[in-house]
Amino acid sequence: AWAYSWQNIRPTELNVASETVTYDGKVYKEVRGTLYCFDVKSGKTYWENSNDVGGGTFIYPYRDRIYINSYYGNVLTCLDKDSGAKIWAIEDKDMYWGHIIFSHNDEIIVGYGENDNFVSVHYQDGRILDKWRDGRIPDNNIGWARASSSSVLEGNHNRYGAMNVIDNNSQTAWSEGAKGYGINEWIQIERDGYEDVRRIVIANGYHKSKEIYDNNGRLKSFRLDFSQGQYINCEVDESKTKSEHIYITLDRPISTDSIRLTILDVFKGNKYEDTCITDIFTYK
Repeated sequence: AWAYSWQNIRPTELNVASETVTYDGKVYKEVRGTLYCFDVKSGKTYWENSNDVGGGTFIYPYRDRIYINSYYGNVLTCLDKDSGAKIWAIEDKDMYWGHIIFSHNDEIIVGYGENDNFVSVHYQDGRILDKWRDGRIPDNNIGWARASSSSVLEGNHNRYGAMNVIDNNSQTAWSEGAKGYGINEWIQIERDGYEDVRRIVIANGYHKSKEIYDNNGRLKSFRLDFSQGQYINCEVDESKTKSEHIYITLDRPISTDSIRLTILDVFKGNKYEDTCITDIFTYK
């Protein structure tokens, strides 16, 4: 066993550090704008890169390369996994605030900006293959036909109903209707036919405006149940990551035709005792 510690680390508005990623015998972690590569067994430092990594970083290994999606800095950078050297990067200042990354065959797809913008590039050379807006992700996006919930805010079924979490609209949300913050309340999405779910993104809270977001409750911990008996427990640590979007990557795909989310704990709102979810996105 081994450990590595960083000194004099102060909290910022973004993550102090990325999630730890293990790939091909190496451990990758970004801390305050520097990406580190360690040997998984000994902890030996292979390399550091502080020139090509921004803040709020997601590390994504794919086909013997390391792809970096950053909130600050280039929205996508491709690095050599063994040396840390930059292979290519998207250096477009109109693409900013990177917040999600995944792959599909020869494509690397990243989400960025305020309006659910996406860009697809070729994994080898970074050439842009496609761009689109409003979160409509071709191929990888899994559609859902129905949504139901244990409760809805009283008198507001149309405005705050369960179907709002699958409408891909940041101006609407589901709000539970139980007394208090809705602990143990649930919302369930369903489809006709099974799909292999690999990644889940939850737009946590009510995203209609900053004021509305701050005034209402949002998920802190929750359970996800899948139709064939699998389940996972999730918790958001705001000392490590912002809670506006929750990113869940499964160790292996789960085949399911429904997902039920049960509220276990919440971040309280400034004004209302209502817990809200704006959208739930799932990807193959």
